[in-house]
Amino acid sequence: MRSRALSAIALANTKRNKIRDAAEEELVEKPRARKRRTGAAVDTGGRWGRFKDFLADRRTHKVAGLFLFLASAYLMVAFVSFLFTWRIDQDLVGRPWAGIFSPEVRVENWLGKVGALVAHRFIHTWFGVAAFLIPFWSFLAAARILLGTWLLPPKRTLAWTAMTVLWLPALLGFFFRGELMFLGGGIGYTINHHLTALLGSFGTGALIVFVAVAFTVVTFDLSFAWANAAL
Repeated sequence: MRSRALSAIALANTKRNKIRDAAEEELVEKPRARKRRTGAAVDTGGRWGRFKDFLADRRTHKVAGLFLFLASAYLMVAFVSFLFTWRIDQDLVGRPWAGIFSPEVRVENWLGKVGALVAHRFIHTWFGVAAFLIPFWSFLAAARILLGTWLLPPKRTLAWTAMTVLWLPALLGFFFRGELMFLGGGIGYTINHHLTALLGSFGTGALIVFVAVAFTVVTFDLSFAWANAAL
């Protein structure tokens, strides 16, 4: 009887030891799994954090400011050169890419083939001479980043440039046709083409003048008391 009791006690102890060992293994395994998951989350957050730190780094801001300053100077020179050399470089844009970058092909733009292509795209195809506002804004943005201040009031300057980039091409496209059509660019030509079909030439000219006067009145709150005094 006593041996049976001792065997039962030993068997019970063995079962308790197995249960305890299984519980301890489970407790050890859970922190390991949690640590692996936490490590993965920290690693993902670390990459995103490093990217945000890169964007917030002052050195990154300085490089971006220098790039915008260089871009403004590059575009300004290319645009000014276009005004003098566009007739000579006009046939360049009609060539295939292999012909454009062939060593035998020469251009007169002061910044080479890339300058001629960029200037043709911005001035002739898009904005006309209003494209000069692009290097202007690039310079303002560069000054803001590098110097920490706006050289001009940003909101008012943005309003004026947004108005000019649409109104000036329309005005120049209305007056200049044929060879000088590039002054208003493709945008000026398109605006005048549609407005003339709807309103006629006189109505288009009147609308262009009205838009300029209305924008000036809204911006400066002009008074028409002088008209009453004149009457």
